[in-house]
Amino acid sequence: MAFLDNSGDIILDAVLTTEGRRRMAAGSFRISEYGFCDDEIDYSQFVAATGSAFQDLTILQTPVFESMTQQWPQSTLIAQLRNDVLYMPIIEVNNLCQASPAETYDGVYYVAANQETYDALVAATALGAGKYVMKSNSTTGHRVIWESGLHGAADDGILGTLTNRNNYLVTMNMIDDRYYVYADNRFVASLLGPKATSKMRNLATGADDTSISLAVASSVSRTGWMDNYNTYSLKGLPDMVTYNATSPATNISVINGPRATFSALGMSVDTELTSVVGSTRSAKFELYGSIAQDLFSDGNTYDYIDTPIWIQGNTTLRQLKINFRIIRRAS
Repeated sequence: MAFLDNSGDIILDAVLTTEGRRRMAAGSFRISEYGFCDDEIDYSQFVAATGSAFQDLTILQTPVFESMTQQWPQSTLIAQLRNDVLYMPIIEVNNLCQASPAETYDGVYYVAANQETYDALVAATALGAGKYVMKSNSTTGHRVIWESGLHGAADDGILGTLTNRNNYLVTMNMIDDRYYVYADNRFVASLLGPKATSKMRNLATGADDTSISLAVASSVSRTGWMDNYNTYSLKGLPDMVTYNATSPATNISVINGPRATFSALGMSVDTELTSVVGSTRSAKFELYGSIAQDLFSDGNTYDYIDTPIWIQGNTTLRQLKINFRIIRRAS
């Protein structure tokens, strides 16, 4: 749902999802709860130096999201029975630790469909570094790594100690020990997740002692609320990077307060998308993406498909959207 206007009468645009329309047709549609969110509001636009009637004018005039169907929800209601919860964890991508974190290039993670594409992309004339390219079906290459925790809590003096982890996360039931990951099965054959032996931690000296091993995710099912998507269950392992007075933990972790869990993913793309130069191009590239694009002026052309993957914690329901570009060298 979305408010369409904030002047005069309040107009509420309510659009039913596919499931909502099904229940409406069956006569079983009932509104049992609702929530308000301010995802689109940038409170930094508050101008204190302006007259009191105009301090929040920009905020009040901010456009709002339209209602959506067949899309990942912008916000999720959480049934929280405790009234002493001071902080909610977030999920953040980690590109600081030593466990080969992948990095985005122009906002997307590149996934090379085959070895010749990988070789072309890491060349200085293209992306220029292996950290910008993930290999399809690779358990040892670069991977997307993320953490959950109380980012910003350290600004209030809640440091990332084990005691604070226990007090603000463990006892508050804010630990995601699994992450549900949603990927389009037209392009993604399988996901790889962390083995139980993986670890993210620092030593007493503050040195990075992170290591992550990947294996094919064994748990997969169809995603009921979004067409063509599969749901994967990846392990959420204890994030044991802790506050260190001499060597900042934020050299390793993107969370500056108590940390909850971490996870990681790799990807195996659909075999139809992995053909090499000179072989038959999959029709999916032209149908869902772009073909024969001179992306880097490096003498090569590329076919690619952009596809989002969503991550959700099993306990906190916190969410993260990541954009991937599945790419093959075309010529």
